[in-house]
Amino acid sequence: MSSSTEEGTTKKRKSTPSSSSGGSTKKKKAVNLAKKLASLEKDQIIEIITEKLQTQFPDKYDSLEADVLQICPDQNIDHVIEDIKKELSNVNKAFPYSRYGSNRDNYAFKRVKPCLTALKKTITEKSKEVKDGQNWHLMCSYLNKVMVVVEDIPDFDDEKNNKPKKDLFKHCAKNYVAMLKARDCDLTNDEIESISSVIDSTSQSENTDFADVIERVNKKKTN
Repeated sequence: MSSSTEEGTTKKRKSTPSSSSGGSTKKKKAVNLAKKLASLEKDQIIEIITEKLQTQFPDKYDSLEADVLQICPDQNIDHVIEDIKKELSNVNKAFPYSRYGSNRDNYAFKRVKPCLTALKKTITEKSKEVKDGQNWHLMCSYLNKVMVVVEDIPDFDDEKNNKPKKDLFKHCAKNYVAMLKARDCDLTNDEIESISSVIDSTSQSENTDFADVIERVNKKKTN
C-alpha cells in the first residue's frame, strides 16, 4: 500500500516543472553584430554612430569618436574611379554608328547627352564624398585621376555641345582651389607637382578656370 503511494508521488514530481527555471530552459540567441549592421541602411549606421551613441553615452562619446576615427579606413578611390570610368564607357557606347563623315554632330550629341549628364552627376557626387572624407592626400589623387577621365570625354563639332566637358574641368578646378586653401592641407612636394603635371597633360594650363589653381600651386612650390 505504501509503495504504490510513493510511486504515484514520484510520477507527479516528474511532471512538475522546476520553479527555479522560470518555466523555460531556453536561452535567448545572441545577435551577431556584423550581420545586424549589414542589414541596416548606410544612413541608419551613421545615425547610430554619430547620434544615438552620443545620446546614450555622452560622457564617453568623445573617446569613442576618437577611437572610431583612428581605425576608420579611407575611402577606396580606385573603386570610385572605376564607377566614373563605367559612366564614361556608357557615353562612348551611346554614339550612333556612322559609316561616313563625323559622328560628333548635333544628332550624336543628342544621343549621348543622357549619358554625359549621368557622368557629370556621378563625378559631382563622388567629389563631395571624397572631400567630406577630409583626407587631402586622397582628394589630390582623386582629382588628378578625374582630370584624366574628363580629358577622355569626346569633343563635338559644335562648341556649345562641349559644355558638359568644360563644366567638369571647372568642377575639378574649384575643388583643387578648395583643397589648396584648406588650413590643414599638408600635401607633399610630389603631390603639388602632380597637380601641375596633370594640368599640363590634360591641356588645361591655358584654361582661365585653372588660373587660381596654378597660382596656388606655384606658391606652394616656393614655400
